[in-house]
Amino acid sequence: MRTVHIFVEGRVQAVGFRYYTLTQAQSIGVKGWVKNKDDGRVEIIAQGGEESVKSFIHAVKKGPRFSHVEDVKVEDLDNSTEYRSFEITY
Repeated sequence: MRTVHIFVEGRVQAVGFRYYTLTQAQSIGVKGWVKNKDDGRVEIIAQGGEESVKSFIHAVKKGPRFSHVEDVKVEDLDNSTEYRSFEITY
């Protein structure tokens, strides 16, 4: 099980990015959460198998149709928390 902490920069708020992230996570089988940050970035915790997490990161780098992803920072976490679903948080 791999857990990553992701920060996404660019035009990623008010363009459906969190909903896109939710649907991608559900279709790929990744658990965790996504939320908007006050500084304009989107923050994500994603957890799943190695290949699932790689696929999810690839999808996040692409983003939804009206977004423009400029930078994605990914940090692996040694996380003992096991997530049961993927949620949009506030």
